[in-house]
Amino acid sequence: MSQHDFNIADGSGSDVRSDINDALAAILSNNSGASDPSTTAGLMWFGDTSNNLMKIRNEGDTAFIELFSFAGDKITWPKIEAKSGSDLVIKMSDNAGAQKVSFTDSDDAEVGAIDSDGDWTIYGDVSQADGKKISTDKIAARDGDGLYLQDDGGDCYIFIDDAGPICVNDTANAKMTIGITVNQGANDNEVFAGKSSDVAHGATDIAETDTAFFFAKRAGVTGGLGAVGICEGNIGTAIYGYAGAQDNTRSTSGRSDVEIVGKKFSGTSVTNSDANANIFGVRTQRGGSEVTLFIVDEDGDFQYDGSDAGAYDAYEDALACSDLNKALSSRYHEFVKYNRDALVKMGVISAAGFVSGKRMNMLQLGAISELYRVVKALCVRAGLSYNDLGILPA
Repeated sequence: MSQHDFNIADGSGSDVRSDINDALAAILSNNSGASDPSTTAGLMWFGDTSNNLMKIRNEGDTAFIELFSFAGDKITWPKIEAKSGSDLVIKMSDNAGAQKVSFTDSDDAEVGAIDSDGDWTIYGDVSQADGKKISTDKIAARDGDGLYLQDDGGDCYIFIDDAGPICVNDTANAKMTIGITVNQGANDNEVFAGKSSDVAHGATDIAETDTAFFFAKRAGVTGGLGAVGICEGNIGTAIYGYAGAQDNTRSTSGRSDVEIVGKKFSGTSVTNSDANANIFGVRTQRGGSEVTLFIVDEDGDFQYDGSDAGAYDAYEDALACSDLNKALSSRYHEFVKYNRDALVKMGVISAAGFVSGKRMNMLQLGAISELYRVVKALCVRAGLSYNDLGILPA
């Protein structure tokens, strides 16, 4: 390692030769030394042995530029920059992924790499000065591989298949062409939630206060769908059906704007429902537990919670039925005993004219029972049995 002023002094032959050899030695060692050479020129090389840095003199011969560090058995580049208008190319000798360009920290731990097959590995966040983790207009997967977003344990949390489906915590759904699949694992809470910043219903035992609706499994082990709407007002969930062509068929082939279909499956396929199986039901919370109010079964029968607690024992049921008929046909001047206000008080109709199906049935049953008792009493007075009237089947 040597430096020289590159001025060959006049002298004897041996002195001149020695001076030339010193100059050549300086050139051979890149003018290396513990301090800057005393004689410099633009684009001159300088091996700074104090700092283990290779430098080159700038073109104006005013300062040295650091190129790389040569400490130990490796070269460290402080900066690599392509010339304006040119590409920066790093070429590897194979194209099968066997070689790579590695990026390491100060402890020589690899923090990223690009292999010769073009695959990138980054052990950390991809970020920029504004704090964003990834800022790009496109993230694309290689053909046929799909796109995986994984946790630090390598588990797949989101997978986008080349064919279209998006899978969360899963990688395939053979029954889906394009759509979204969410695999909850063994979790039983919300699988999808719709939130709104202007919703604050406060029912946090059901969902977070800004959740307007969510979907979840109906039962943890057996499955099913639970669709839940939460509202501070009086409509928690509304189901709408818009049909461009409506149907008025009154048969088993009739269709409707909104349909609820219940079916049984056996094994891998759908089968016929069991005889008298409950197909549709209405339930509510009452008395501290969830109870059934209304059922439609397999052959079209419907049942409802019909306890009457005495119903209309204080009323003349048959006469009330007659007056109800007049109220529903607006023949108010023909009322005998029970006018519209009385029928509303009985709960058979509402103030707006809606008829209570349950109370209508209760009133009709009461009226039939009353008429039976009247007819039976008349038979006794006439000395006849009920069968003598000839109104019963033989």
